[in-house]
Amino acid sequence: MLKSDKGSISLEFAVAFPLLFILFLAILQLSLLWNAKHIVSYAGFVGARTASIYPSDLERVKKYVRNAILPLMGLREMFFDPLEVEIKREDKRVERLNPGDEFVIEIRFKYRLIVPVVNVIMGRR
Repeated sequence: MLKSDKGSISLEFAVAFPLLFILFLAILQLSLLWNAKHIVSYAGFVGARTASIYPSDLERVKKYVRNAILPLMGLREMFFDPLEVEIKREDKRVERLNPGDEFVIEIRFKYRLIVPVVNVIMGRR
């Protein structure tokens, strides 16, 4: 090792580590978002199935959707409800379905980003 190469490893580490760490955290957050997307998709399946079995009881549909999304909820979501469930027929929101009706179920869930560094990069805290 030459005299001039003495601090180069420390400098390379100081430059590369923060970038690799942020990349790791971004991949972690994206994997959490991917998981949340699949859980919300499953909640849509559960809601559609429940609405087809119990067409007159839409409160039960909302309860089953909430139970399917439960793994995404934390303590904060107990006070502020991030879940919206709408059942529409012919682009109009309905409160009751008849057996055999065609319907669309819309689920909106405000997912909170968990990794703090990624929150700052994406512009939200």
